[in-house]
Amino acid sequence: MLGITILEHAEDQSLSGGRVMNEGEVSTALGLAPNPAASEDICVYRDIRLAELTRGRVHILHMTSRGGLDLIRQAKNKGVRVT
Repeated sequence: MLGITILEHAEDQSLSGGRVMNEGEVSTALGLAPNPAASEDICVYRDIRLAELTRGRVHILHMTSRGGLDLIRQAKNKGVRVT
């Protein structure tokens, strides 16, 4: 392919809705509407699948969700070029 790494900010804005903090104890304690982890997980899954199909490389910027990290670990074990 092009031999470049795609850099991705993994956030589905239809789910995050411009919220400013990730889902978790701190957002709850501060009373802020959280950005759900699914917003990140969905994009991570999509980008991993695309990297796998195209044999490309993708780097997910500033990961915050456990689900996304698990997806990356699983993909790396399968030989997908994802960091």
